[in-house]
Amino acid sequence: MSDTVRNNIIEILKTVRDPEIPVNLYDLGLIYDIAIDGDKAAITMTLTSPNCPVAEMLPEQVRQMAEMADGIETATVELVFDPPWTPDKLTEAGKLELSLMGMEHIFEKGNHPHAPPMISKDEVFGGSKGARDQGSR
Repeated sequence: MSDTVRNNIIEILKTVRDPEIPVNLYDLGLIYDIAIDGDKAAITMTLTSPNCPVAEMLPEQVRQMAEMADGIETATVELVFDPPWTPDKLTEAGKLELSLMGMEHIFEKGNHPHAPPMISKDEVFGGSKGARDQGSR
């Protein structure tokens, strides 16, 4: 049963999008853990940066959304910054979504305020864009 409840929470959290990066919180890799104990959910999450402008709002939104899941009466959210979020935490679905929107460049150095220094698009997405472009001709 807890796997079903956990999966329901994940599906609900996939409806919550980061306000700066148009990917849902789960596929962005911000949800580190979801523990279920009876009718309680304990969620551990992070933000793309401790300076995130929605640092107070987002965890509360996650808590409220988790409490909408069948079988959950109360949810708690712990916000952590260790380990820090990095673009490699994106799920494959999150990477694909950014790529389809033409936004894979936002994690390159200097293109996004939360991008870690010296990260390249190839490190996040694997391979080079040029190689993909050549293959589509």
